[in-house]
Amino acid sequence: MTYRIVSTIYICGAALLSTSGHTLAADVPARKSGQWQLTSVSDSIGMTTIRSCIAATDNVVLGDNSKNCGPVDVKTIANETFVNVTCSAGNSRQKISTLLTGDFNTWYRAVTKITFDPPQAGVSHLGVIVDGKYLGETCEADKSAATKP
Repeated sequence: MTYRIVSTIYICGAALLSTSGHTLAADVPARKSGQWQLTSVSDSIGMTTIRSCIAATDNVVLGDNSKNCGPVDVKTIANETFVNVTCSAGNSRQKISTLLTGDFNTWYRAVTKITFDPPQAGVSHLGVIVDGKYLGETCEADKSAATKP
């Protein structure tokens, strides 16, 4: 697996875990601000757990690379929110589909599928599941230390 694929997995996982404030449709759930424990699982990278300080303006779908993404399609049915967006990087496109569940005050789950066009290093799609658990209002100094269980 190339650095670009691993980097994309990390960026997408990190985007779902702890993103900086970019505006999305008002229908995307907002996480409670404070310290969160975020565990991501992917076939490609295994399981990783980080702690991240989340601000009230941070969104749960897109990361810092969102300037190359859009439009964002958001649909909510009962207690599930479906978010679809396409992002561009050079000559490639990434279609990102995310299912969000949870109360976003104490916990949430993001299930994401990313499709690459054209495939990157032979990989045409990948999946990432992120489980978030709220730890409290006070953020630790080291907010992004990753651990592998």
